[in-house]
Amino acid sequence: MAKLSTILTAIAVLGLLAVAPDTVAQATNDLQKIKDRKVVRVGAATAFPFYERALDGTWKGLIPDLMQPVAQALGVSVEYVDTTWGTASAGLQSDRFDIMGAFNKTPERALAVDFTRPIGATVYGLLSLTDRSKEFETWASVNRNDVRIAAVDGTGSYRTVSKQLTAVQWVLVQNFETLLLELDSGRSQLALTDSMEAKRYIAQRKKGVYIIPTPILDVPTNLAIRKSADPKLREALDQIIENLDKKGQLEIIWANAIK
Repeated sequence: MAKLSTILTAIAVLGLLAVAPDTVAQATNDLQKIKDRKVVRVGAATAFPFYERALDGTWKGLIPDLMQPVAQALGVSVEYVDTTWGTASAGLQSDRFDIMGAFNKTPERALAVDFTRPIGATVYGLLSLTDRSKEFETWASVNRNDVRIAAVDGTGSYRTVSKQLTAVQWVLVQNFETLLLELDSGRSQLALTDSMEAKRYIAQRKKGVYIIPTPILDVPTNLAIRKSADPKLREALDQIIENLDKKGQLEIIWANAIK
């Protein structure tokens, strides 16, 4: 009887091993979960031109414009989930949402989340109330301990530039509105932004100078998704982005966002 029990146990274990790969695949197939739910959840954090909250509480901007054809191709609707740039990776990992748009791929982030092919690129620079472009022609010339720079915590711009500017005084804030308050109040001499945010600030406020030190930091931006053993969601998003790019729709979405 003991031998029979051992044999039956071994058969049961082999049976579990046989179905385990399928079970794991089903558990990690985020694409199928989205289709079954009929909703793709997208993390959203204010940052022009990617995300802006309208007065009625809805989201607009480049990522919402991009998510319309993405959701249509997936056959689902879109639901936006409030987050911050600093907590977006954790939001993906904890299944609060499925996608975070305009997420620059950095080595640190790549350890925590996965990325689609790029949807475009952003250029990083410094917004100043006075023209200091001659003073700060290079990133090395900015790297002084008497320079105070405001940046949005957790953004790709801060993660990228802070590695080069190790001597400056960083003032980390939670959103772009607070960043501009730091600059307008004079508490910070400079604000780290991308070229699109700076362009809108200068156009709306009729003041400010955007400085792009060399070497130019031109960083691809992507959609971020949860790390998974199953690549189906990333493959599907990559294909949709590629199709939009080939048809010229991706270029139109970018052009409309930065008007």
